[in-house]
Amino acid sequence: MAGNTQTDPRYTLNEYLAFEETSEIKHEFIDGRVYAMAGGTFDHNLISNSLAVTVGRQLRAGCRGLSSDQKIYIESADEVTYADLSIVCGDPSFAGNTTVLLTNPRVIFEVLSPSTEKWDRNGKWTLYQMIPSLTDYVLVSQDTAQIDHYTRADGGRWLYQRVAGINGELTISSIGCTLPLVEIYDGIELQAEPARPPIQIV
Repeated sequence: MAGNTQTDPRYTLNEYLAFEETSEIKHEFIDGRVYAMAGGTFDHNLISNSLAVTVGRQLRAGCRGLSSDQKIYIESADEVTYADLSIVCGDPSFAGNTTVLLTNPRVIFEVLSPSTEKWDRNGKWTLYQMIPSLTDYVLVSQDTAQIDHYTRADGGRWLYQRVAGINGELTISSIGCTLPLVEIYDGIELQAEPARPPIQIV
């Protein structure tokens, strides 16, 4: 998980929200505790911006992109996270009487970094599967041209696909977007290209 526990005692959701309103940095709310989020590197921020631009210009009517400041609330777990980019289609739904805690993202993007990759691939992924509206979870590597994509299939299964190589493209059918990796990684100094495993059912 990104960051460290701020205090040992547990918070209620309302206490967390009050704390977050006055904080100069962002925190996630997990199991009643607040965790400071690590700041992104230049490459992380550049990839996040490229994602937002590439996805944003393709979004069909009724779908909108939300920045990394949007809180995502996992109702069944009573926990709050932030994503690098999220997409909501149709009317947004929020917990409580505010527009703070979004409950119905359709697609969530996370740009991986050494300090957050384990949390993004495991802890967050476990939480995001609890969101009924979510159709796609997209993990974008920072150092290699590689995107891991989970898409919801019939019966609650998730299909996994890895797109690797600077000439690859990922299509996200639920929002009608195609991501050319050459655009996502524009300006990034990349390591050697990774292997390309086949589509799997998970």
